[in-house]
Amino acid sequence: MASRSPLSDLVDLGTVLRWSMITGAFAIVAASTPSPLAQIGISALVFITAFAAGAAIGFIFSVPRAIDPSAVAGAAPPAADPAAGANEAVSTPAATPRGRLLNTNTALERISEWLATMLVGVGLSQLYNLNNLLIGFRDFLGQFGPPGSFLPAIGPLILIAGAIAGFLFMYVYTRLVLPPAFYQAEANNLGDYLGPDASRAVRAAAQDAVTAQTTEGVAANLAEGFTLKALTRADRPSAENAVSLMLDLLYKPDGYRKVIELGGDLATSPAAARADFWFYLAAAFGQLHAVTMDDRERAQARQQAINAARRAIGIDPSMKARLRLVTTRDSGDDDLATLADDPELRALID
Repeated sequence: MASRSPLSDLVDLGTVLRWSMITGAFAIVAASTPSPLAQIGISALVFITAFAAGAAIGFIFSVPRAIDPSAVAGAAPPAADPAAGANEAVSTPAATPRGRLLNTNTALERISEWLATMLVGVGLSQLYNLNNLLIGFRDFLGQFGPPGSFLPAIGPLILIAGAIAGFLFMYVYTRLVLPPAFYQAEANNLGDYLGPDASRAVRAAAQDAVTAQTTEGVAANLAEGFTLKALTRADRPSAENAVSLMLDLLYKPDGYRKVIELGGDLATSPAAARADFWFYLAAAFGQLHAVTMDDRERAQARQQAINAARRAIGIDPSMKARLRLVTTRDSGDDDLATLADDPELRALID
């Protein structure tokens, strides 16, 4: 798999709130003093207020939507054990989601959609008046400083910078943090969480990935960092968590072996009901096939990759297109490129 851009972890929301309250308290005290320090305090208050307003708008624009579970297709097929022999299969079927007792309240989603539409419409209609509003704000700030105060000059800039920073922070944070949290709640309702043994395997694999990053000094991708750190502490990871972890591991040195091991641990879990579980497993066996020098291991990796590809297509026929992409040589994701001319694989994906 292609390498990802290294990015630092997103600042925790609680940290931002704590520092905002501390800074706000000091800013209020500073603003109430009859000294040049008051201008700094007022500037800080302007930034914090604008940041909060921008964050509220960012949240409105990025609230995730819940999918109606009745629209999600069907029952899971029996799962094959990728750690077993090439033609062996386990007799235990993957777990089936249980019925839900409660449905998700989507009022917040509808409200956010309505508010976002209104904000865009009103904002566009009032753009012509933006300059007058900023001039009025500058005049307002001029009442709080001595002659020659820098407040009227930089106040509008602080206001704009704070609003943009708050919007971007909350938009990105909501997109990255709320969907996994919402999914976990939905997974608990649907019974899409893993059993004790599979959960231990997922936590162990996630901890190994975090340890490898720390040892190698590799900065985590934003979403990847949140996933890995959350999984090391999760009591009951979901099937989505497990499959996301498999994808992360495929991008790490020798991570394909961990994916193969994890696939064996998850073969009788709800994760095995997902087509992408088998797709990533096929990719892992494809990577093993490309690097191993042992003829026996190479033959087994070939057969296991084909078996996993067949299972992915059996669950979701559209996986044929994704499998064709990873068999393309010289592409970014070329996990199955060494099997591109294999007749059995070509018969599956063509």
